Amino acid sequence: MPTTSPFTLNATLIAELIVFALVVAVVARYLLPPLQAAMTERQQRIDAALAASVAAQALQTKVAAESDRILSEARSEGARILATYQTMATTVETDARQRAAARYSDLSRTKQQ
Repeated sequence: MPTTSPFTLNATLIAELIVFALVVAVVARYLLPPLQAAMTERQQRIDAALAASVAAQALQTKVAAESDRILSEARSEGARILATYQTMATTVETDARQRAAARYSDLSRTKQQ
């Protein structure tokens, strides 16, 4: 049975630690900066989109309120115009009936004479 000395085991462990440290150094030097830059850029895009969303929502609320106000004004104006024209129609109808009655009265008198 081969025997291993504690020195060999320690040398292997030290070699593994050195390789691990080199891998960590390479990853930290070459892989992490681009990943961090990409993550930072993505976070900035997300923040910008979120800010735009909040601004759009505020604008939508403002536009909806303005739309409701304009619609309410239009309904009031429509009701006012309708009332005005109904009054005018009633006046014209009354006038026409009076003229028709007067004309009928005149024709009746003329026919009797």
